[in-house]
Amino acid sequence: MSIQSQSSGEQLYRFLRDTGSRLLANMVYTDSPGHQMHELDYFLRKYLAHEIDRGITYYWIHRDSDISRAMIEVFGDRFRNYNLVMVADNDLFDMAAEICRMVPELGVDVGLGHVRNSVIEREGTFISPLNGRLHYIVTNDAVINANRTYYQLRSRTRDVDPWAEAKPAIDGPLADLIGTDGRDRIAAVHLRVHSGNAGFAMSPDMLSASLAFLRDNGYRIVKVGTEPYPREFAAYGVVNYSESPLRCFKNDLAILANADISLINTSGLENVADVMNLPCVSFSNWPLTAVTYSKSTVVVPAVMLDAVRGRSLSFSEQIMFYRSRPEYWESEKAAHYLQGDRFGASLPRSEELLAAVQEALRLGEGDLALTPLQERFKRLDAAGLMAVAESRVSDFFLQRYQHLI
Repeated sequence: MSIQSQSSGEQLYRFLRDTGSRLLANMVYTDSPGHQMHELDYFLRKYLAHEIDRGITYYWIHRDSDISRAMIEVFGDRFRNYNLVMVADNDLFDMAAEICRMVPELGVDVGLGHVRNSVIEREGTFISPLNGRLHYIVTNDAVINANRTYYQLRSRTRDVDPWAEAKPAIDGPLADLIGTDGRDRIAAVHLRVHSGNAGFAMSPDMLSASLAFLRDNGYRIVKVGTEPYPREFAAYGVVNYSESPLRCFKNDLAILANADISLINTSGLENVADVMNLPCVSFSNWPLTAVTYSKSTVVVPAVMLDAVRGRSLSFSEQIMFYRSRPEYWESEKAAHYLQGDRFGASLPRSEELLAAVQEALRLGEGDLALTPLQERFKRLDAAGLMAVAESRVSDFFLQRYQHLI
């Protein structure tokens, strides 16, 4: 009997109980696939490290959507090696969510965000409405600690790459659009239209030096993401994949998973490069230390400005500012949103982005020791993510702002 044949929550409960199988619990929404990549990787690393029972079956269940079907098509067969079955079904998703809520011990918690459907320990957990429904909400510190634990697990399992063969090829019409025959180097570029979450939107002009460098060095540059194609990109031969009829999540994965470098304007898209340890420049994020893990990632943050005091915040002040944001249940906005008019930001400059691109490409060629400034910056976040992540803040950026360390 398969899990898909269960037609009620009671039947699903009995199926899980009798077979000893478990659900992946607290994964983010289906329409946030970049963040799902981290949580799926978290499960894989738990399995690799023998932190969960390797003799039973686990179920990844999401609502039926183009994104979920693409996840299953690309990763489903590969991750059966981890006793994982991936299913996209609306009714089964609703039943699984209720089982996790009512019987949390039937789930493996892979949640890395604030919103949870299932909790065992209630300390530091609150109830808050979201999209018309009550959810468990955990504290900012709990989110940081969960991600810190995940990053530490990645360090312990760094010698194994579960994603090595789990990526689609660029072929057919997509290869024709990009103009590649499989041997070309690819650069994926993402640019926000609106500031939000942890990142500020950037002017396309700030990427001009980076795009020219990549073009002149033979890269096929592809605009990814759902945002419109900036007209400024045309001068550098950037392929307008974002507005093409071929844009879909499976092709997103194909481009990002095969890119020799990605430039991401603070988005879940950078998690694809992160779990696959591909060179990536993450730029214009203001929390400073809410970074991805991979040693191939270079971060170029935004520096916060205090309009009242007329100065930039020191890095320690900026880290504390982020850590002291209102919690979900204390504010209409999440902790990573800026509120009010007091604080602005100095966004990355063209030359800083170019230097980060060059640093990321060097990382893709082999290990590169942290510079003294990068070491000093990591020590500012001894209790946070930067201390356990293998990613780094751009050395060129830190040279410019070393007075803020």
